[in-house]
Amino acid sequence: MKKRLGAIVMLISAVALVGCGSSETAETTANETTAAASEAEADSSEAEAASGEKTVKRALVSNMMKPLSWMDSDGVVSGYEYDIMVELNNRLENYTLEIEPVSEEVQDLAMETGDADISAGGYIPNENREKMYNIPDTPTAASSMMIYIRGEDADKIKNLADAVENGYELCPVAPNGGVYRALVEWNEANGNIMEEIPTQEGLNTAEKLQAVADGQYDMYINPNVYDTMIVAEEMGLDIHEVEEPISVDPIVLLLTKGDDEFFAEVNDALASMEEDGTMAEFSEKYYGYNIKDTLNE
Repeated sequence: MKKRLGAIVMLISAVALVGCGSSETAETTANETTAAASEAEADSSEAEAASGEKTVKRALVSNMMKPLSWMDSDGVVSGYEYDIMVELNNRLENYTLEIEPVSEEVQDLAMETGDADISAGGYIPNENREKMYNIPDTPTAASSMMIYIRGEDADKIKNLADAVENGYELCPVAPNGGVYRALVEWNEANGNIMEEIPTQEGLNTAEKLQAVADGQYDMYINPNVYDTMIVAEEMGLDIHEVEEPISVDPIVLLLTKGDDEFFAEVNDALASMEEDGTMAEFSEKYYGYNIKDTLNE
């Protein structure tokens, strides 16, 4: 560190000479000093690597996406993606993850600005995310977009086409969210039989389920990686999950671009977690089955 600081001071002195003395002499001095600074920084990096010190990376998980990742009233963090991140940290050789539970809004902003290095938030890959981030080859989970209706309608509806044809009214979805995009794609693939996809911000799972149970709406659509049926049971609501999903997509981690070595280590670690059954074990813990099996159906 002292060596690097000394080189930087020498560089500042050289720049000052450019403005005050002989430009040719100053330029030569500045170039030599810049080279010395680079050499000093390289020496410092090599020393850190030799000492076995790991590079710290900021890792984010959700504080409210149960059972993917959530924080309880006592500040204890749990969840499938949280366990994935902890195990990933254990397997990285040259990096240490500082794992933080935060809101979805903080996750999005931190990743967009580069203030975080890696994030787990139930992410479904799309064209925009593939441009902005590094996405590992191994998905961490699979997300099935499911339909939730009143129990009394369980024998009437087998899929979304049935619901639309029977005039079922959809509970509004978040605009531009994953559910909205899935519905747009489904509608385009099915002749645009849905006249509109209602949108509204701010409604949580409990509020949407209650609205369906009360008859205000007829169906609610949500990924199966969330605790929709658990919430319904806790609320004492007679809600049925339609067997046929609208779509099935992989869920991935997102990494900010710029550190290829970090990306390579994460890639290798996730592949090993898949191969040795660790991901399946975590899935059984939180879902009671291997949630990734739906990717192969």
